[in-house]
Amino acid sequence: MKNIVWSNEKNIKPELVGGKAWRLIQLVKHDFNIPKFFVITTRASNSSSFYLEEEILESFDKLACRHVAVRSSATCEDSQNSSFAGQFESYLAIPRGRLMETIKKCWASTKSERVLAYATHHGIPLESIKIAVIVQKMIFAGKGGVIFTEDVFRAYEDCLVIEATKGLGEKIVSGLVSPERIVVGKTSREVLEKDSPSGRVLTDKEIKDLSLLALKIEKFYKSPQDIEWAIMKGKIYILQSRPIT
Repeated sequence: MKNIVWSNEKNIKPELVGGKAWRLIQLVKHDFNIPKFFVITTRASNSSSFYLEEEILESFDKLACRHVAVRSSATCEDSQNSSFAGQFESYLAIPRGRLMETIKKCWASTKSERVLAYATHHGIPLESIKIAVIVQKMIFAGKGGVIFTEDVFRAYEDCLVIEATKGLGEKIVSGLVSPERIVVGKTSREVLEKDSPSGRVLTDKEIKDLSLLALKIEKFYKSPQDIEWAIMKGKIYILQSRPIT
């Protein structure tokens, strides 16, 4: 079995790369715009050999970038029944020199108290949790955010909700900013509500493009989605998509 797989490889099984990476690989196969990445597989999480480190660093060099995002991808993560959202570790803008220590932090996150509590609550045996790590070309977004393809606040029917901020969308996920919030009708494609507490972030075209992309991803997965996105130099990237649980 492999220690490392790339985002464009075929016939990759979820148990080798974890839920988050497997879902991204499916999106890559269907031509969604995903930043290039490789995955350190669940097989490698118990290894710390010199050869593994060499293989990881060589893969980093093939990404041809100076910084990466390093994200956990556990076998129990981003499923229909349990998302484990925010339970494992993710790190942004990691340079080559800090890559290995950051990967080890992701591996160690399976033993954190919050993961233990979440797994116990959902009746998931800890010994069944295996973790892979995504190493992805860092997108230094001019704008970023999340899209829910149904209104999780239950104020509207048949709509999606876009949350956007200037810079990295991680600020929204971490609760550091009050984002622009836009409610869009799925059928009408019209803006039903817009709240911009810190000023307007998205143009009308960006709202339209993000809405169409979100609906396409929802149709692909056949279930409501929680999508993380970024815009850099006018181009939309999908960073993550998971079921709304």
